[in-house]
This record gives sequence, C-alpha cells and structure tokens, in this order.
Amino acid sequence: MTTNGAPVLYTCTLLTLLPSIWILIRLLKKMPPYPPGPKAFPIIGNVLDMPRRDFGGNFAKMRDIHGDVMYLNVLGQPILVLGTYKAAYELLDKRSVTLSGRPNSVMVELADMSWFFVFKNYGPKWRRYRRAFHQSFHADACVQHQSVQLEATRRMLCRILESSQDLSAILDFTFASTLMQLVYGLEVTRPDDRYFAMVERIREVSEDIAVPGRYLVEAIPFLRYLPAWLPGMQFKRYALKAKSDIHMILDSLHHASVKAKEEGCAQDTVATKILESSTSLEDLSHNETQTMCRGVSASAYIAGVETTNAVTHAFVLLMALHPEIQLRAQEELDAVVGQNRLPDFTDRPHLPFINALVKEVLRFHIVLPLGVPHRTTSGEVYNGYFIPEGTIVCPNVWAMSRDPDEYSDPLSFKPERFLDRVGESKFPERDPIDFAFGFGRRQVQLHSTYLICPGRHLADASLFITCASILHVYHIQPPIGEDGHRMKIEYEFSTESMLSHPKMYQFDIKPQSANAKRLILECMDAFLAKE
Repeated sequence: MTTNGAPVLYTCTLLTLLPSIWILIRLLKKMPPYPPGPKAFPIIGNVLDMPRRDFGGNFAKMRDIHGDVMYLNVLGQPILVLGTYKAAYELLDKRSVTLSGRPNSVMVELADMSWFFVFKNYGPKWRRYRRAFHQSFHADACVQHQSVQLEATRRMLCRILESSQDLSAILDFTFASTLMQLVYGLEVTRPDDRYFAMVERIREVSEDIAVPGRYLVEAIPFLRYLPAWLPGMQFKRYALKAKSDIHMILDSLHHASVKAKEEGCAQDTVATKILESSTSLEDLSHNETQTMCRGVSASAYIAGVETTNAVTHAFVLLMALHPEIQLRAQEELDAVVGQNRLPDFTDRPHLPFINALVKEVLRFHIVLPLGVPHRTTSGEVYNGYFIPEGTIVCPNVWAMSRDPDEYSDPLSFKPERFLDRVGESKFPERDPIDFAFGFGRRQVQLHSTYLICPGRHLADASLFITCASILHVYHIQPPIGEDGHRMKIEYEFSTESMLSHPKMYQFDIKPQSANAKRLILECMDAFLAKE
C-alpha cells in the first residue's frame, strides 16, 4: 500500500507546487538585473576581485570598466560600490529611507562596540544619539568651542618651537587634548597622560576592527561560537580583551568627567550636556542615559581625532611639496593679519585663499577612501538595476575627489580651484564637504540648511585655525639629508586600512623671521604666567 501510494503522493505534491514555481519563474524573469560588475565564481563570488589595499584607487580602476554603480558578491554578501558623486547622492541621500542601515559586523558585536556612532544602525537609538551629538557640535555650538581650539593651537606653536622634530606627535596631541577638554572637561597637558592613553586604546580598536577582510569570522560567522581557547581563535580573544578594556575606559572617563564638573574644574562639556538634557526624557532609564553618554562622548573623540590628525598631516606634507602655494598663503596672512599678532577666527572671512587651501587639502587627502559603509534595509531599483536587501553600499569618496567631470586637472593640488573666477561664468568646483563628511540620513535639515556630519563644523574650524596659525609664523621645507641637501619627498599615504594616513617626514620647520619667533615666545610667556 505504502509503495503503490508513493507515486500518487509525489504527483499531488508536484501539482501543488507547480503554481508557486510558475509564479517564481515569472517574477525572476520580470526582476531587473543586478548592476554590472566583474564576473563572479561559484560559491566564492568576487572574493578574488576585492582589493587588498588602496581600496579607493583600485575600485576607481574597476569603475572605468563596469561603470559608476558596480555590483560584487563576496561569499554571498552583495556589495555595491558607488564611483561618482551623482550616484552616491541619488542613492544615499535621496533614498536614505532604505539605505541608512549599517553593515553587520561580528567583531563589533564581540567587542561590544555598537555604541560607536559609525557602527550604529539607523533607528530610535540612532536618532537619540544623533540629537545628543548634534547639540554640542552644530554650527552655533561650535562657536563656543573656539576659545579652547585657539588656545590649543597656540600651545602647539610653542611646542613646535621647542621640538620641531616631533611635529607629527605634536599635531596628534594637539587635537587629542582639544577634544579631551571639549568632550570630557579633562585638561591633558602631556602625551603620557593616562587619560590620553585610554582614549587612544579605544581609537586603535575601532580602527582595527573596521578593516575589511582582516578577520575570518566576518566571512564565517559561526566561528564566533567556538571556545576562545581553541587554536586559531585569536580574533575572539582579542575582541573579548578589547571589550573588557573599553568598558573600563568608558567608565573611567565618564566618572572623571562628572567629577571635574562637580568640582568646578570644567565648564559645560559634551558629556555633561548629554546627562543634563537626558533628564527630561522619560523613556530613558538611568542606565540607558549613562550608556548613551559614554557612547556619544567616545564617538565624538574618536571621529574628531581621526579626521583632523590625518588631514593636518597631509597639509604639512603638501606645503613642503608646494612652496609656491605656501608662499601665496603666507602673503595673504601678512596682508590681512599683519605681523604683530597671530590669526584668530575673526580673520577667516577675509582669508579666501586660506579657506580654499583647507578645502583643497580635504579634497586631495581623503581620510576614508570608501566613506562610511551603508546597508540596504529593503530592495531598491536604480537606473533599471536591482539592488537586493542587505547589500553593503560603499561610496568611493576617493574616486569622487579625482573625478575629471567634477574637477579640472584632478590629480594636481590647486587651491585656486575653489576661488571665485572673476570674469568667468564657470562656478568654482564642487566643495569636498559635499562628500568628505558622509552621505544619507546623516544629513539633517535645520534652520533651512543641511548639516552633513555632526562633527563637521568642529573639524573644519580646527583645520582652518591650525593651517592659518602654522603658516603665519613657520616655514615648512623638506628635511635635509645626510649629504646636506634637501631630501626628495613624495605624497605617499597608507593604503592597508579603511583610514588613510599620509607619510610624515622629519620636516625642516622653522620660524619665518625674528618677528614670527617673537610672537611664539610671547605666547609661551602668556601660558607660563597662567600656570
């Protein structure tokens, strides 16, 4: 009976499934194709096509073959690389409702770093974090930070005079100390300060786990469930150690910030403003408020330090490579500021070439070549192509900064491209702020203007006052070699990680004149008198 009835059962099952199969086939036939991209192999997909370094440059070469919207599939994970500003704007800005997710990361979960703004998915918590972040870093709020930025910059000028060979470390410490004071209210005066070491540990971990392909567990997620003591599980031991360290650090910084406020040692900071504003939110428990405060504060520090450090290092290198541009900037500063004082923020509207120089440094050195990755939360159709749900979308910001349709002679360093062209109908070229600080729902409309990244105004102000101050009193030249001649230097940058850092040399940086040195020494005397 059972044997004879089997064919009938199979036939009935097939007849039942036929309509569903027919509907599926029709849907597949009607479904738009995926965007163009390199041919994928079975199972591994486009693993062999993924760059191992110089992500922006290598993807730009692939764009020339496959177009500005390129599709790849890596071990079943769809990836979309956007090679032009137009494509990124159309998808990440105009369709931000479905492209505001963040890629899922096993290492982020293991290290418990979802509090970091860059790793946080869009949703109610993201909006709450964004509002908390914005209240301290919108344009008007950043004006209140200028006194701290100005003092840190002038202390930097003094340190350079004392030890110009440590220029790279001095620049790093300047921005770190500025943000420590603004975010936590902690005055860090030495690079060996324990609080400085704490936040640097967080920064190192966040940069490390963001490197694509560094950890096998991202491609084979079930490995996360294996015991940490097994051979080959170094990633899990690393993540668990990082989790423990970071929790301790966030707690220590938070308590130190609250204590500094209570003792009257600090004015309003990012941390204290969040705590004060969150008391009115009835839907937040005490623990949730504390967690948000820790996360937003640390995010503000990490994001601010990474951007300003890398771009300022690039500025110094580019000035040494382009003495004629350095001279033009110094002539403008002499004409506007004069030789009897240092520049401040009130000079900015009167320094068009310095402003153009800051923009060109931002364009020329892209800190995040592939921007901040997004993830689709539902399927999308763009220009007749289907983008499936769960696709990781990467804007190739490096390619946008070198796009010949946007910039004349894009491989050359030319600040004048951002100056108004008197007598010409052609407008200045695209402002790099359009893409250097992110896309999508991270743009929030306030007071009829668009604020791109919540930390953009602070970073922009830091870059301006740093570049203007250094150029007003110092002259930057390539280092002198053992043979007594100027060394030949090149514009080189790291290409192994998601973040791009320029190569730093032992530059020959000296006061332009006896008068410039006098201005720096006067600053030193003023700081000593305060102490």
